[in-house]
Amino acid sequence: MLVDRSADGVRVLSRRLGVPASPLLRQAGVYTVSNLLSRAFPFLLLPIMTRFLSPADYGIVAMFALTTTVLEPFISVGLAGALTVTYYDKSTDLAAYLGTGLIMVATIALPFLALLLLLGDQISSVTSVPALWLVLVVPYIVARAVGSSLLALLRVREKAVLFSLFQNLQTVGAIVLALVLVIALQLAWRGRVAADLVIAGAFAVGSLVWLRRSGWLRFEYVRTYARQIATFGVPLIPHTLGAALILQTDRLFLTNLVGVDETGIYTVGYQLALVIELVAVSFNYAYAPWLFRRLTDGDDHVKRQLVRYTYVQFAGMAVLAATVAIVMPWLAGMLLDRSFAGSGEFVGWFALGFFFSGLYYMVTNYIFYAQRTRWLAAVTITVAAINVPLTYGLIKLNGAVGAAQAMSISLGLSFLFTWIVSQRVYPMPWFGRFSRSSEGPS
Repeated sequence: MLVDRSADGVRVLSRRLGVPASPLLRQAGVYTVSNLLSRAFPFLLLPIMTRFLSPADYGIVAMFALTTTVLEPFISVGLAGALTVTYYDKSTDLAAYLGTGLIMVATIALPFLALLLLLGDQISSVTSVPALWLVLVVPYIVARAVGSSLLALLRVREKAVLFSLFQNLQTVGAIVLALVLVIALQLAWRGRVAADLVIAGAFAVGSLVWLRRSGWLRFEYVRTYARQIATFGVPLIPHTLGAALILQTDRLFLTNLVGVDETGIYTVGYQLALVIELVAVSFNYAYAPWLFRRLTDGDDHVKRQLVRYTYVQFAGMAVLAATVAIVMPWLAGMLLDRSFAGSGEFVGWFALGFFFSGLYYMVTNYIFYAQRTRWLAAVTITVAAINVPLTYGLIKLNGAVGAAQAMSISLGLSFLFTWIVSQRVYPMPWFGRFSRSSEGPS
């Protein structure tokens, strides 16, 4: 009886606050817990890892991740995102679609592998990552594309528990192997990077087996599907690359203007605030499919309801960001090795930036629904063009903290511009623009 009353109370509170119905909350809850667990392990291991990895080690790991982030949109061609949209088109042979996409990814990877072999020394001088390790970025991206495809299909099929299981098995595997390689074998940054590479490869093999046995994958190249994937993914390359520049330019400038040690300290501060982004992404995993279904038959009343949901989410993100900004610097002083003590000064700026990023997710869905991604690319490239000189200037003016300030400002601009564009391509009553007379039944 107590459980029933509690459930009734949740439903009543949800209606009063304008919060979506319980199935959405359950799905969002599973994704949130899964993502938080996947990040909780690295976060909890920071006190250990910061005693076995130097700031320079963390800096090299960050630059390997930067190289991956820059090349990934070109190689993966947005396959996971294309799957989430195409899934709802019942005329598509999804197994052949995925097979076509993975063939494309493998084919595109080859010239990039050759490029890194030819230019490895030059790229190494900029990133501080040895040339031999840079070559491993390409197979790493291919493996990630396979794993991301499985996770995307689990998400659109609303298999939240299986999604959580696969995601966290990968995370736990990477952490356990990293502990062995970094602590037991004392491989420093090489052990940390190698752990990610090995586990991503193993997860890719397991994903292929799962996809084949489930009937979700058939290796068949269909030219029509290849064009569809390219049409969806290629316009997103500037967007994804621009987003990478917004979030990663700071590390590149820090490494070359201040030093790779400061990049490592900065990266740890970034990880301390990352919980905000994780909550936002996790909720959006469940919210986006639910939103798309509501928009399919949405009248003015439904649109006003969706706006209320969004403003509640805005408020929740503000509370979370403020909490992280206050608590995490204190935790950093208690938990981290003294060589990383300076990471706490970046947290407040990162919290503000991730707050804006959380708001961005709530409005960008309308652009995807309208399939007007070229506008999204324009926004991201514009902000990236602002971010590069802004980051350089603020680092010169304020030192390493200027990089965090630039990231926060850029993410704020990204949210603002995206909100404006979303209203242009799919109008919503953000400020009560739709008349009450057109309101449909509740």
